Amino acid sequence: MSAAAPNRPSWLPRAVLLVAAAGLVGAFFAFGLHHTLTLESLHSHRDDLVRVRDRNPVLFGGGYLLAYILMAWAARRAGIPLRRIGARLFTSARKYERGGWAATTARHLWLTAAQAWPEWRRLRGGAR
Repeated sequence: MSAAAPNRPSWLPRAVLLVAAAGLVGAFFAFGLHHTLTLESLHSHRDDLVRVRDRNPVLFGGGYLLAYILMAWAARRAGIPLRRIGARLFTSARKYERGGWAATTARHLWLTAAQAWPEWRRLRGGAR
C-alpha cells in the first residue's frame, strides 16, 4: 500500500529550487567571488587548470556528470520538465581514444544505471 502524497502546494518545490539558486548567486557576490572568478582570471590560469584536469580526469569528468545528474533530478523533483532541444552533444574524445568506444560506453552505461537504480527504487516506493 502506498503512502498518500504529502499535502503541499504544487508550486512549493519550484519555489524552493528558485530560492536555493538565488541563495547561491547571492553567496557568490557576498563572498566576493565575482572579483576573483572572472573570465580574465580563468584565461590567465588556463594552463594550470588544464594541467590539473589532465592529472585528475576522473575527478573532473565525475564532477561534471554528478553536477548534471543533480541538476536534472532537482529539476524533475521540482516539476520542471526536461525537454529535447535538438542540439548535438559534444564530448571529449580523449577518454574514448584511451579506453575504446565499446568499453567506455559500457562503463558509462553501467555507472549511470548504478547511480539511477537506487533513486528510481526510492521514487517508486521500493526502497524503504
